[in-house]
Amino acid sequence: MKLNNIVTKLWLIMTILVLVVIGVAGAAQTGFMEELYYDQQANQLKTLGNKVADMAREEPDPVTLDQKLAFVAELYDANVMLLNEKSIVVNCQGLGISTKNMPMDMKNPHHGPLNQEDIRKLYQGQVVVGRGNNPYFKTDVLSVGLQRRIDNR
Repeated sequence: MKLNNIVTKLWLIMTILVLVVIGVAGAAQTGFMEELYYDQQANQLKTLGNKVADMAREEPDPVTLDQKLAFVAELYDANVMLLNEKSIVVNCQGLGISTKNMPMDMKNPHHGPLNQEDIRKLYQGQVVVGRGNNPYFKTDVLSVGLQRRIDNR
């Protein structure tokens, strides 16, 4: 085939056009599906967070609460963290972490998924959803924070 032939040029241009359209459509669909996936996961974590808050409210024994939170964290492969109104970690279970009664390090992203702005939003009653990349785990991390009053905890 000669490149001077009009049919060859038309075929080449059409092939390139089809490949570009498929590439753009694929990229748009991938972005849409990724956003949809993270929205669904965030909604699932909100529901789970409400259930954990209800469980924490109903459980008076701190040792049993630790065990239940550790079980939920392992079951959902998540980190479950309860904070008080002073941003002190009352209980944290999951992902190999088990801590209590310590302040959350807001400057180190490995120590907590929330920053000062997120904490402020939480205390205003807003649901906080954060998505980022944790270099320690080398993966995308989805964080959901909700405010629920649990007696004096």
